[in-house]
Amino acid sequence: IAIDSTTDVTVADGHAYIPIPAAFNGMNLTRAQAIVITAGTTNPTTIDIYNVTDSVDMLSTAISIASGGTVGTVGTINTANDAVATNDVLRIDVTTVSTTAPKGLLVVLEFALP
Repeated sequence: IAIDSTTDVTVADGHAYIPIPAAFNGMNLTRAQAIVITAGTTNPTTIDIYNVTDSVDMLSTAISIASGGTVGTVGTINTANDAVATNDVLRIDVTTVSTTAPKGLLVVLEFALP
């Protein structure tokens, strides 16, 4: 949960931080998607995943939630920056938001061994 279900989504870096546990060491990000609880309208809302530890964006194309939609497109993984290690910290960034902001933001990240 990056943003509470009753709170407007806003443009900002660091809506949530995700530490990588030892069990995920050496895995790659394989899928990134986002869901809002209440749809926004007029223009899409876009979400990026940033690896704070490595100072890199993990997506080459951001997750995009269309105007009136609640489920975003799956972001395109940047395969040069998809690896995670124990204690890496990932950050959820909202880069654009619909004119009438959506409410609540859930982010789903999937990892697998290469």
